Amino acid sequence: VLIALRAVQGAAAAAIVPQTFGLIRAMFTGAETSKALGMIGPVMGLSAVAGPALGGVLTHADLFGLSWRAVFLVNLPLAVAVLAAAPRL
Repeated sequence: VLIALRAVQGAAAAAIVPQTFGLIRAMFTGAETSKALGMIGPVMGLSAVAGPALGGVLTHADLFGLSWRAVFLVNLPLAVAVLAAAPRL
């Protein structure tokens, strides 16, 4: 069951990249589209490299004795910012 669900997770994650490109094409026109697509490439590449490295650093640091669970602290400031901005949207 775990392997099957990991396959589903991988398929869903693979849909994020074309969805991002489609969203950029819908939001921008002309030269702005090229500029936006040119900017998202390095961001995706850096996040693929920095994510596991940052996860390793956080796991090794063992913040608050949380071991690997400290990785989820990265999402906390973002979640607070989104929740604070949500009523204004």
